[in-house]
Amino acid sequence: MRGYEFDLTVDVGCFKASVKGTVQVLSGPMMPGRLTPFLVSEDGTMLVYEIALPAPKEEDHVVAREFTVGVNNAQVSQVSLEGSVLKVDEVKAMPKDMVSLTLVDVDGAGNRSVARTLTFEATDTLPPAQPGEMSVTLKSEE
Repeated sequence: MRGYEFDLTVDVGCFKASVKGTVQVLSGPMMPGRLTPFLVSEDGTMLVYEIALPAPKEEDHVVAREFTVGVNNAQVSQVSLEGSVLKVDEVKAMPKDMVSLTLVDVDGAGNRSVARTLTFEATDTLPPAQPGEMSVTLKSEE
């Protein structure tokens, strides 16, 4: 809920009136900002992502966040988070899966924002481990 102050003066002939006040806008929070996935590991079959959530705007008075994960057009999980949560750990998918992330902010009055959705293909972008030490052995001298 947002409040806007106003000062209204009406002057019609011999009548003049002035009113000051605040208008409360009863809308939900603004749409959350961008969701950002980071590939943090892979265990041979599954890719594991950490998701950075955008900070809610202070004036939106966000008290809860609803985070939904879908994989290949099927909902995998939905969790309710506190309004201050900025990260979700361990979103898992197989390589080539289409992952859909959705975030909705909720204010204290239960008003919901428009959903922010990000869809991406799970891709292994982690390089292999660095090779171990190398050594040279002299086989023969000529």
